[in-house]
Amino acid sequence: MNNFRPMIKAEIDSINYLIGKYEDKPHKPAKGTLCYSIQNNEIVYYLQNSIYEDGKRKRTAIMLGNICSKPVQSIKLNRFNYEMLRRLRTNKKLLEKIDGKYMDISPFAVHKDLPSAYKDLPKECYIDDSYEELKAWAAEKYEKNSKEMQWLPCITVTGESVRSKGEAIIYNMLVYYGIPFKYDSQLTLIDANGYKVTRYPDFAIQTKVDRSSTGNTWAGWKRKTILKGFVKNLCSTILTASALATI
Repeated sequence: MNNFRPMIKAEIDSINYLIGKYEDKPHKPAKGTLCYSIQNNEIVYYLQNSIYEDGKRKRTAIMLGNICSKPVQSIKLNRFNYEMLRRLRTNKKLLEKIDGKYMDISPFAVHKDLPSAYKDLPKECYIDDSYEELKAWAAEKYEKNSKEMQWLPCITVTGESVRSKGEAIIYNMLVYYGIPFKYDSQLTLIDANGYKVTRYPDFAIQTKVDRSSTGNTWAGWKRKTILKGFVKNLCSTILTASALATI
């Protein structure tokens, strides 16, 4: 992904929305430190402060009650909202700083800022080496699921036979967005017990970040997925996959 500035702006908009929500909630932290102790096998909370008398530091404590008491719940809620607001505002400042200094590295943006003598650039300037590697990975031969299709297969825009209409939709959209992928490919994983397990995800993509033998792989939907309801989020998921594939 050559330019994630739109993503930065979208995230800032999301943060602004959340800031507005949390500003409407109680977010004033308590004056003092919330502490607790165990008394008669029950956790009891108190608010601890420090004061100075005659040049000496003295600690004071105000008993609040158990975990269910309103003062305790109120203090915890306020502190949580306060911390959430602090983080949101910090992230907003950071993103705004990045947005102002980030330079688009897409070939078209670089070309635009070059002197007029560089109007006609060699075609090699527009080649994305990482993307070419991903396309080569998707095009290489690989072990496919040998299980026969139970029903009449659906045909994709590239002439590939897939197992369901849902898979055909996903396949065609991946092709449309130019996302390199493998269909029904063999994937070897290590389970929680340390044993190798072979699976065949319907779809897999690899990111630029990882070029290991297995790679960072994204598994798509299985053919048993019910079409109703899943199409709604399909486009956003495909776009997320596209971002991963081009980072």
